[in-house]
Amino acid sequence: MKSYKKGITAFISVYNEEVRIENCLSVFKWCNEIILIDKYSNDKTVEKAKLFNNVKIIQIENDDNTFSKEMSIFLSECTTEWFISITASDLIHKELADEIVKVVHSIEVNYDTISIPYRGYMMGQYNKYSPWYAEYANKILKTDSVRINYNKVHCVITSNAKSIYKIIINDKKIAFYHLTHENVESVINRYVRYWKSEAYTNTSLREDYFFIIKKFIQLLFIKKSFFQKSEVIALSFSFLSYYMLAYVYKWDKTNNKSNIIYNDIRLEIRKSWKLKAK
Repeated sequence: MKSYKKGITAFISVYNEEVRIENCLSVFKWCNEIILIDKYSNDKTVEKAKLFNNVKIIQIENDDNTFSKEMSIFLSECTTEWFISITASDLIHKELADEIVKVVHSIEVNYDTISIPYRGYMMGQYNKYSPWYAEYANKILKTDSVRINYNKVHCVITSNAKSIYKIIINDKKIAFYHLTHENVESVINRYVRYWKSEAYTNTSLREDYFFIIKKFIQLLFIKKSFFQKSEVIALSFSFLSYYMLAYVYKWDKTNNKSNIIYNDIRLEIRKSWKLKAK
């Protein structure tokens, strides 16, 4: 079994993040190391990342099925007992980072997950009726307890979660911030990338369908998101549309025979005009 040293590693995967990468890496300098997987960005992402001494850069091809590959690479490279998975959208308050460092170096080994105060913003909104709303998130995991779930694009990291240590801070501003999708153009552009990867998940179309129905029912009857203000309704539509179009994309990749059907129709119509087949 691989041995790990005391400390924490940040894992981040990026592609063309020159605008956000410096802000992100600046507030995670407290980590013992940052392993950055870059999918051959064609902007200044790598150039800016190289300004940070604790960042190790690994480049891989940006294909449609990279998420699980990235996690496998990270686990082979990580040298510390704990790690935190981040994105270029993420920031962290200094007081929370200081508390994490204390906990990582002091708690007993029977904990394998650390839950921290979390603020997830989508298009500038953080609202308790949002599909993405959470006050705490299990962001920090014991490296040797991690498993990879190949069934979800954004949930490839899972933990045994035998025991969870929760960092409680009364000041709500002291948190981990996920500031994603500044506007709808950003949503659409990134969703297109994610849909391609969703097509390679191991879930069946039937499972994906019932997942969408389940989430719709939760938003309608449990969270009552569709009865809230326009910003919550917009977030709910965005959430559902992602999974609905991911379903369409996977169906298209696995079941769509339109090229055969259309070609047969073209041949039939050409015959009616007594044209030669192409």
